[in-house]
Amino acid sequence: MTTDYQDLFFATAYRPIPWENLPHEGIRAIGESFDANLRRIRMAATLPHIIRTITRHSAQYSADAAHEVWGDDARKPHGPSDPKWQEFVGKINTRFEARANAPATTKDAEEAFDLDIGFLNLLESLPSNDSLNCSDGFRAIKAGAVAGIWTAFEILASDLWVEALNSHPAELADLAGKNPKAMPRDREPLPATATRNPRGPNEERLLRVDYLRLHGYNLSRSMGTILSEKYNFQTLDGMREAYVRAFCESHSGVREAILHPSVKALAETRHAITHKAGKADPKFMMAHGHCAELSSAFPNAESGKLLDISGEVVAKLTKPVVEQAIKLLLEVSAIVGPDNEGI
Repeated sequence: MTTDYQDLFFATAYRPIPWENLPHEGIRAIGESFDANLRRIRMAATLPHIIRTITRHSAQYSADAAHEVWGDDARKPHGPSDPKWQEFVGKINTRFEARANAPATTKDAEEAFDLDIGFLNLLESLPSNDSLNCSDGFRAIKAGAVAGIWTAFEILASDLWVEALNSHPAELADLAGKNPKAMPRDREPLPATATRNPRGPNEERLLRVDYLRLHGYNLSRSMGTILSEKYNFQTLDGMREAYVRAFCESHSGVREAILHPSVKALAETRHAITHKAGKADPKFMMAHGHCAELSSAFPNAESGKLLDISGEVVAKLTKPVVEQAIKLLLEVSAIVGPDNEGI
C-alpha cells in the first residue's frame, strides 16, 4: 500500500498560535516549547521529501555549474584539489539561494511536490529485503510522528496545569471541580493487593519543613508544583482528572479541550505503537468500540494485528489534537491573565 505523503507532509499543520493572546510569560513559554516540538516533528516527518527535493535540483545545478566553470571539460572528473573547485561549489550554492528566494507560484510548488510524492510512493512500494526495506522505514517515520505529537501534547498539558495553579492559586488550587457524569475513563484493572490506608477525600498529608524552607516559607507561587504530585500526568485519565478538578464547570472551554475524544484516539494509538509494537491489543480494541475518532482512523483494526498507519491516519489523529492543544493553551491563558494576577 502506498501512502498519500501530502497528508503526512501536512500532518502537523495547524493554525498559528495567536501569541498576542498569551500575555502571561510562563504560559507563553509553554506555548513556544509546544510550537518548537511540533516543528521538530514535522521536519523529521518530511525529511524524505526534503532530501528528494535537494537531490532532484542538485543534479541539474551541478551539471549547469560544471559547464560554466569547465566548459567542454565539464564531463571530466574533478575534485576538491582542482583550482576551480570552489568556484564550482559557489555557483551551485548561488543557484540554491536563488531558488530559495524566488517567489514560486502555487502551481510550481504543487507540480514539484507531486513529483517528489510520486518518487516517495515508488520507494515505499518497492519489494523489501534485508538490505532495502523502504516500507518499514516510512512506517517508522509515520509512527514517530504520532508518538511525537502525543508527547508534545502531554508536555504542554502537564506544564500548563502546573503553571496555571502556580500563577492563579486563588481560584484553581482548591481542586473543587467535579467530574462530569459522562467523563470518559478507562476501566481500572483489578489490583492484586489492597492498601490499608487508601487515599480518599479526607486524606491527610504532611508538608515537609525543608520544602517550605526551600521556597522561603511562601508557597503562593508553588501550589501547582505541590499539587501536581496528586496526579499522574503520564496517563490520559490522570491528566483529565487533574484538569477537571482544577477547572470547574464554569471553565467549559478547558474541559472541552482536555476531554475531546481525539485526544483519546491519539493516546491509544501511541500506546499501541510504543507498548505493543504497533499492534492492536484488547485495551486498544475496547477503546476502539467506544471512540468514534479511533474507529474512524482504523476501521479495520483487529486484535493482535498490525495497525495500518497511513499518511491519512497520521493526519486524522494529529490535526485535531493540535487544535485542542492550542485551544487549551488559549483557554487557560484567558483564565490566568497576565503575570501576577490571581495571587
